[in-house]
Amino acid sequence: MVRRTTARRASRLVVAFLALAALSARGSIAVAQSARASFLLQMLRSNPDARVRTNAALRLGELREADTVAPIVEILNAERDLTVQATIIAALATIGDARALPAVQQATRSPSRDVQTQARRALTMLQAAAARNTGTTNNGGTQTPTSSATPVVLISAGRVNLQSGVPSALQSTAQRALESALDARGEVVRHSGSSSQATSTMRARRLRGAHQFDANIQSVTQQANGVRVAVSIVVSTYPGRAYEFDSSSAVTVSGGGGDPQQGAISTAMNAAVNRALTQVLSTTR
Repeated sequence: MVRRTTARRASRLVVAFLALAALSARGSIAVAQSARASFLLQMLRSNPDARVRTNAALRLGELREADTVAPIVEILNAERDLTVQATIIAALATIGDARALPAVQQATRSPSRDVQTQARRALTMLQAAAARNTGTTNNGGTQTPTSSATPVVLISAGRVNLQSGVPSALQSTAQRALESALDARGEVVRHSGSSSQATSTMRARRLRGAHQFDANIQSVTQQANGVRVAVSIVVSTYPGRAYEFDSSSAVTVSGGGGDPQQGAISTAMNAAVNRALTQVLSTTR
């Protein structure tokens, strides 16, 4: 009898523990995958300095942890500083998770013109994410397309060049932005292997062309209403590298102190890549 009572008590304790764990899992901070993300979420949620919150939002965007999307959206809904709002939206666009779409769509109706502008830019990126399927990389260094469109062209992404005056610390951000912008397009098979592997991929997938995309970050400048980034894409044939054309884009992301640089680079790169692909696809279809 004592053993049965003890067993029942143990069972109730287990159930209570699991229920408590489930409730905790619903909390905003608890869902973060890493300790760094959890710390940044806490800073974004509660730090009284808007500059600190802005920086925390940008760092969360760089981490690109999918489990931070829900708490970031919750924080966005509660945030009152317009600069921080715009930076959070830029971070959500950088993460690229389509679950952020409803909040970003709501932000396009903000009374702040800066927030509206950033939300519209983010909306374009997140709508592309909404169409994605899971992508994988094969041994030949070819990234399969992540959206539902039919693959048409092979694109080799070159190294992003930073022109004079652009901080070298932005190199990795710019490179990721170039590759992410290409991966978001289902018409593209992104390639990073040898020329022979590219030829084999083109034949196997019956692609209609191959191009090299080399990117340049031309300028990153602080302005009164935010950070302005100018990006250009040089498109050439692949693997012959014969010049074809340039595509450029310049955007301003709201925020102070130069903090929104990463978000501005991602947004400008995405726009420049999409323009270049529009021209490429118009000649290959």
